[in-house]
Amino acid sequence: MTEQRKSAEIIIADFKRDSFGCNEPGQRTLLLHKEVRIDLQDPRSFPNGGKNWRNLQLQQNVPRVPGFPNTVATVLIRCDKQFPIRIVRDAFVRSMTKCAKMWLDVSP
Repeated sequence: MTEQRKSAEIIIADFKRDSFGCNEPGQRTLLLHKEVRIDLQDPRSFPNGGKNWRNLQLQQNVPRVPGFPNTVATVLIRCDKQFPIRIVRDAFVRSMTKCAKMWLDVSP
C-alpha cells in the first residue's frame, strides 16, 4: 500500500462532517494530512437535476501541475441534507477505488 493511500484512508477515517449548507462559505480545506487533504471546492452550492449540491474533493497535497489533476476522490453531497458519516466516508472510499464521482442524495 502506498503512503498516499494510507494517508487517504487516515483522513477519510478522521472526516466528521455529515452535512453542508447550501449557503455555507466554500472553497476551503476542511481537513489536512501530510500527503492529502479534503477540500470544499465551490464558493457556494451548484444546481443539478433541480437540487443543490456541494463538491467535496480528496486531493493530493502537492502543487498542481497543468494536465495532471490532484484529485483522488470526489463526493457530491446534496446540501442542507444530513447523511450518516459512514455513508460519507464510504463515498470517498468508493470514489477513490473506482475513479468515479459519487453523488449522495436522500430518497423521497
